[in-house]
Amino acid sequence: MLDETTTSIEAPHAVASHTFTVAVIGLGYVGLPVALASAEAGFSVIGIDADLERVRLLRDGGGSEVPALAVSLRTGKLAITDDLTRLGSADVVFICVPTPLEEGEASHEAVRACAAAFARHGRAHSLVILESTVRPGFVGELAGALGHGGRVALAYAPERIDPQRSREGMPLRAIPRLVAGVDDHAQQRASALLRAMGITVFPVALRVAEYAKLLENAYRLLNVAFIDELAALCRAEGIDPRAVIEAAATKPFGFAPFWPGVGAGGHCVAVDPAFLAHRGRAKGRPLALLEGALAVNARRPRVVAAAVAADTEPNEAVLAVGLTYKAGVADTRESAALAAARALAGMNRRVLAFDPLVAPPDDLEGVSLSEGLTRARAAVLLVPQPRAVIDALVVSGLSLFDATGTLPGAVGV
Repeated sequence: MLDETTTSIEAPHAVASHTFTVAVIGLGYVGLPVALASAEAGFSVIGIDADLERVRLLRDGGGSEVPALAVSLRTGKLAITDDLTRLGSADVVFICVPTPLEEGEASHEAVRACAAAFARHGRAHSLVILESTVRPGFVGELAGALGHGGRVALAYAPERIDPQRSREGMPLRAIPRLVAGVDDHAQQRASALLRAMGITVFPVALRVAEYAKLLENAYRLLNVAFIDELAALCRAEGIDPRAVIEAAATKPFGFAPFWPGVGAGGHCVAVDPAFLAHRGRAKGRPLALLEGALAVNARRPRVVAAAVAADTEPNEAVLAVGLTYKAGVADTRESAALAAARALAGMNRRVLAFDPLVAPPDDLEGVSLSEGLTRARAAVLLVPQPRAVIDALVVSGLSLFDATGTLPGAVGV
C-alpha cells in the first residue's frame, strides 16, 4: 500500500538548511517548474538547456510565460545557462529532457546524453533524479552511464504535470509524486529533497514507478480513443455525444468523463503508451486493447480530415482552427490537430491555419482569424478555442465542422 508517511526520513542537514545547489537539465514544461520550485524552496538553482534561444528568452524573464521566473532571477536563486560544465557545482541534478518516439520506438538519446555529460562534469556522491518518462528497465541501465564508480545516487520521480494548469499557476507542490531509487539510499535522499520542496511523496519500488507512469497515460489514451469512436457512433445515430457523456458523468463513482477530440497528442499521452505496448510485445504479452487504442488514435486525424474533405470541394479554402495538441498550451509536439490539417491539405484542400498560441509550420499557410474567415469557404475546429474565437466562427456564415463537440451549429466530424 502506498503511504506518504510510511517512512520517516531524517533529511540531511544540507536539505534542511537549503545550503546546496540544484541543477536542472532541460527547461521545458517539465524542467522549468522544477527549477522554479527548487528556487522557491530556497535552494541555489542552475537551469541548463541546449536551446540557445530558449536560454536567451528565459534569461530575459520569459516574457509573460512564467511570472515567477523574473522573481527567481532577480533574487539570484536561479541562473540560466547552456553550459553543462556547471554540473560540477551541483549537489543534485534533475534530468527533465524529452524521450520521443522515433520510427515507432522510444528514443532515450537525450537522457543518455545527459548521463554522459554528468559523467564528464558531475560530482561523485551527487543525487541524480530522473523525471523523463522512460521504458521499463531503463533506469537501472542508466546508473552505470553516470560514471564515478557507481557512487552517484540515482532516483526516479516520473514527471506529473498538466502544462495548461501549470501555465495558469498551479504549483508543482500541488501534485503528489512517486519516488523510487536504484537503492534505498537514493530513494530516501530524493524523497527528502522533494518533501523539502513541499511536495507530497509516495515512495515505491523502481519497477513500480516505471510501470505506474506508463499506466497513467495509457489509461488516458484508452479512454480518449474509446470516446472518439463512441462519438462517431452517437453522431451516426443523431445523438449529441457530449450530452451522452454529461449524462454518464452524473454517476458519482466508477466513471470519469473524457471528451471527443481530434485525437490525443503531446509528449505524454500520444507517446508513453507506446513504450508500454512495445514492452508487452517484447515480453510476449501483447496488450491488445492498448495496441487498438494506439491504432485508433493514429488514424483519428485522417478520419477528421476525410470527413471535412467529403463535404468540401477540391481546392476549396478551409480554415483549420487550432494546431496545438491541447487547448491553452503552446505546444505542437505530436499534435493530432496539426496532423489533421496536414492530412486535409494532402486531400487537395487549400488549408488556411490559425491558432492564437502558435505560428503554423512552414508547410501550412498561416492566417489571422479575420483573414481566414474572409478567405475560407469552410472552417474546421480542431482544438477548443477561447469564447471569442467560437463566437466569430458561429456568425461567420462559413460551413462549419467540429472535431471537439463545442461549436454550435457545426457538423461533427
